[in-house]
Amino acid sequence: METQKTYEEKRRLFGRWFTRRITTYAVVCAFLTFVNWYTTPHYWWVAWVAAG
Repeated sequence: METQKTYEEKRRLFGRWFTRRITTYAVVCAFLTFVNWYTTPHYWWVAWVAAG
């Protein structure tokens, strides 16, 4: 039997999903910034990754 999700449940699930995505984006960008700084500090290619 399929149950309908209420508006509040959908909103809560979207909030969790969005928070996970933003957190993942921030962690990956921070890691790549460190790699960029350590390997080629004269060219900041990580800006292209963050912009994407």
